[in-house]
Amino acid sequence: MSAAESSAYFEGKTLRQAMRRAQDELGPSAQMLDTWRQPDGSWRVHAAVRSGGRDAGVGEEPATGEAAASFIHDLRHEVAELRRLVTVMETGPASEAEARLRKRGLSPGVARVLWRVESRGQPSERVVKLSGGLRGERAPVRAALVGPTGSGKTTTIAKLAARYAMAGKSVCLVGTDTFRIGALDQLQQYARIMEMPLSVARDAHELSRALQRAADYDVVLVDTIGRGGRARDEVAELGELFRGQDGLRRHLVLPANADIEDARAGYQTFRCLKPASLLPTKLDETVRRARPLEVAVASGLPLSAFGSGQRVPEDFGFFSYAMIRRQLLGLDDTGEDS
Repeated sequence: MSAAESSAYFEGKTLRQAMRRAQDELGPSAQMLDTWRQPDGSWRVHAAVRSGGRDAGVGEEPATGEAAASFIHDLRHEVAELRRLVTVMETGPASEAEARLRKRGLSPGVARVLWRVESRGQPSERVVKLSGGLRGERAPVRAALVGPTGSGKTTTIAKLAARYAMAGKSVCLVGTDTFRIGALDQLQQYARIMEMPLSVARDAHELSRALQRAADYDVVLVDTIGRGGRARDEVAELGELFRGQDGLRRHLVLPANADIEDARAGYQTFRCLKPASLLPTKLDETVRRARPLEVAVASGLPLSAFGSGQRVPEDFGFFSYAMIRRQLLGLDDTGEDS
């Protein structure tokens, strides 16, 4: 957030009440940066306003059309997110089955939604979407992995590249992380072992040239610099790298061992990059294996692939509904606890 802005947190029994309190305090130009429901059912919002806010002087510039459009876009997204989880507003004790799903890393609301779907004999695909875009069945594949620092993007790039190479596809790697010490060294090592070309792009222009040079390849995988899970300004700057690259799809890499609030914050931070799918990693490092479904259900993002260890390419796979039931939800094919 820039020095010209101030922010504060507001709470209310309902989301509307919390937002109204933010606007009463900060003024009608307050922008909602984040909203979430707390364990007791109340709502908390993080709002910001440019310095001056409610007490702005006569000479203050009015909100620009771009800022207003951004606010409306964020508000619509929050409304859509609330609609996806509208069934969680019901009260009452959770069943034993729901409690077991909570132990696997789901919030009460998402656990209830998923269990009701499964208990009625309906497939989980009613609430969980899958994406096959990374399977490479329809070449060419142009994919950039984005996500927080330490989420495992570079290792996942190597796993994907190895899978594609084993399937007989030509692969080109592109590295854009020129700031972190050793980041390119790791990618260069993978490229050398797998005998794949590697280009380095430091800005949007160089990325565009790298993609043009790799036009004849079946697959182009772009590794990006990691950003903090709450560093929205830095992630917005990362978005400049993709300007004009409509054919380059972004995929959000999030560690499955993050807690619920960090996982949600990670999605909220990176959603401005318009990710095409969610790619959880480090499934082997958590007992709460259903955690990726928390973000997938709340955001509506489809799940594509997952990482479950450091071995390349063994510790990697693509999601299926059977895998979700068995490994994430802990259910067998009949819907019973396994």
